[in-house]
Amino acid sequence: MSFLEHLEELRRRLWFAAIGIAIGVTLVVIFNDFIVNEIIMGPRNADFWTYRMFCWLSQSIGMSDSFCFPAITEKLQNTTMSGAFSAYIMVCITGGIAVSFPWVFYQIWLFIKPGLHEKETRSVRGI
Repeated sequence: MSFLEHLEELRRRLWFAAIGIAIGVTLVVIFNDFIVNEIIMGPRNADFWTYRMFCWLSQSIGMSDSFCFPAITEKLQNTTMSGAFSAYIMVCITGGIAVSFPWVFYQIWLFIKPGLHEKETRSVRGI
């Protein structure tokens, strides 16, 4: 391939990666309530699954309620006017990138793979 053909292929792969990130951000926006309430803010609840597992572990090894967590009563507050909105946007963008990372990595691999020799391709097969 010529230099311009390589640039065209790179542009195509970056475009597909950007579409994947946009789809990931859209999915995070749709399921934002679950992500924020159950994953990010989940440890604030005494009923969080890891707290239940620690409590079960302490009871099963005979330590009564030694590992059980009490309810967390601290309140969260924003110190800036746009704090809640900024947090919402950051959760959506970061979560979208995290969700779409396998697709982005696959696009990078599709760009790099044709330039590798057969032996190099076999060495990175597990990736």
